[in-house]
Amino acid sequence: AEAAAAREAEERAFLELLARQPLTPESVWPHVRAALADEPAYQALDPARRRELFAVVMRGVAEAASPLGGASTSALGSSDGGEPRPGAPLDLSRIETLRQEQARLRAEYGEMERKLREMERLMRERETRPKTGGGGGASASAAATKELKVGKPTVRPASVFASAALFCQAVSPPLLLS
Repeated sequence: AEAAAAREAEERAFLELLARQPLTPESVWPHVRAALADEPAYQALDPARRRELFAVVMRGVAEAASPLGGASTSALGSSDGGEPRPGAPLDLSRIETLRQEQARLRAEYGEMERKLREMERLMRERETRPKTGGGGGASASAAATKELKVGKPTVRPASVFASAALFCQAVSPPLLLS
């Protein structure tokens, strides 16, 4: 627990150091790295983690500079709700809000995954049940597939799971700040 708290403090110090830099969407890691190399907050983190945190901050810089302004999703900008500005100080409370949103989305994704696995289990059970005489000739598999039919293409559980996983990755890119 103490190690995690120390690591979080080191990461926060590095993020604050990055916030003091005049970053623009054109900023590149080799130039920023050279400017920060002598800083204790830079030296406290391993190279891979520094690079990850820089990438997170640069996504926020890019969003803030986008034509839409990134007002709802940017990790940069003023804390008074005004338009975010490229090169503005990092809003650490916004990062915490994003962490909470990420945790919520992960929990939601976990629940979706649980439901999909349950659906797959039920379909496997239907497929393994012996056919009952009904004269219709439709197998349990065909009945299960019919239940999952949405419009024209038939949606199979595996493709639903893959689609849900891709959607969750697109909606919640990992922040890697924890």
